[in-house]
Amino acid sequence: MDNGWFISLETPCQLFNSAARYFRLGKTDYGEAIMTQHFRDLTEKIGADLQEQFPCRAKIIQKAFEAHRRKEFELSIPTMLAQADGIGEEIFGFDTSPSSTGKDAMIRRNQFIERSIEPSLKATFPVYCFAVASVLPINANKDKRLGLPSSLNRHLVLHGLSTDYPTETNALKTISWMQYIASFGSCNQISAA
Repeated sequence: MDNGWFISLETPCQLFNSAARYFRLGKTDYGEAIMTQHFRDLTEKIGADLQEQFPCRAKIIQKAFEAHRRKEFELSIPTMLAQADGIGEEIFGFDTSPSSTGKDAMIRRNQFIERSIEPSLKATFPVYCFAVASVLPINANKDKRLGLPSSLNRHLVLHGLSTDYPTETNALKTISWMQYIASFGSCNQISAA
């Protein structure tokens, strides 16, 4: 997650472990290639799932994914990041956006995880479950961004401070972030199986 990728519940452990090993070894290009292909393969399914799961956002999500398919990443990425914020507030509660690194918001997300995710999943996949209540490259504020490996940061993109974000890799990282946040909306369906 420090490299900007968020696994899906459909990410095979072997694939994720392979990518993570390359990232740890400093062979970032190999890790990026593995995750990029994985999310290329899942893009259409994730888009359809998000539209179904969040019907009030379906038209916006559809247009964002259309822009992605046209390789208009300067349009798709900000739209998807904004929708991830809204999806997160729908799931975690008002003023608990996944982009907020304020102490209160992080406590509320942590409380949501504690009461909504079954104990066996938390024990088996703690990083997956609790990363959303952490400071990550995508949601880090100015002071906390220093030294983080991923260049994709929601604040920099949505506030017009970054102009080098429109790449396919960053678009796919954004899609991985959206589906990760949305996965908490089906907590009653999440199990360690």
